[in-house]
Amino acid sequence: MKELIEEFYADTQSHVESVEETLLKLDKDPSNAEFIDDVFRRVHSVKGNAGVLGFSEIHAEGTKLESLLEAVRERKSVEPGEMDVLFAALDALKESVNLARYGKTDAPEKPARPPRKEQETPASQQSSPAQPQAAKVSPAVQTDTSAETGHQPELAAEKKDKTPNPANETRTFLTFTLDAEKYGLAIMDVREIILIESVTPVPNTKDFVEGVMNLRDQIIPVFSLKRRLGMADDGNMDETEKNIVVVEISKSATGLKVDEVTGIVNIHSKNITSPDRFRGGIPTDFLHGIGDTPDGVIILLNSADICDPEGLLY
Repeated sequence: MKELIEEFYADTQSHVESVEETLLKLDKDPSNAEFIDDVFRRVHSVKGNAGVLGFSEIHAEGTKLESLLEAVRERKSVEPGEMDVLFAALDALKESVNLARYGKTDAPEKPARPPRKEQETPASQQSSPAQPQAAKVSPAVQTDTSAETGHQPELAAEKKDKTPNPANETRTFLTFTLDAEKYGLAIMDVREIILIESVTPVPNTKDFVEGVMNLRDQIIPVFSLKRRLGMADDGNMDETEKNIVVVEISKSATGLKVDEVTGIVNIHSKNITSPDRFRGGIPTDFLHGIGDTPDGVIILLNSADICDPEGLLY
């Protein structure tokens, strides 16, 4: 978890710095669609990742800034005097990140990351501000599990194996929908969540490959998860703005196109049924198991088999 959290902070810092630079450019060119889209997607990514990891304050400030940018995106231009509001919202987002990371609203000049000694301090002795708030899942990625059980879900360390029911273990999954059916992926396999971006088709690839996209100078393949699972997919990404869940397996990233990210849920091993008992149209090779939750059944997918970084795309 410590490694995942530090990766989140480093990624967020990169996004925030880019947003600040692009806003300065946008101030001089307020109708530049490329600048507007870039800023919006970066803020959306920070907000989504914060929600996944349970950083509720960062998610809240990200949501505020995203709402402002969404209005700009719809108008396709920044109105006079609006830049001050955007920069103020960005400052609030930066302060929430620094408060979570360093316990104060201003980041230290040096070092850029917390000292190594602090990183190696046992979790039981670390100060709480350096840790994410215990899974207060934000409205954008919220489930009703907390209302049913009376407590907020807690993030748990994940084992990347295919054993569906390790004894006495609670596993954490990111949930999303495909044609109104709820699915889940192990949270530790999820790198980030982004809005659908420009995907370049690649000729002669397998039918489930949408193409490739540029994710911060990294070219990654994008799959239609529906077609990967043998479901019908009209391929129209314009009618409904879909999410791409970026999954990383063996340091290889793959984008999975889904309908809507719905939240985070903890499922105890005793409530996960073996995929061998699944009687549906999805190949059982792609299944981790079937999760039983207070909100209903969730089909749990195995990220490694779906993405298969060593598999051929052609």
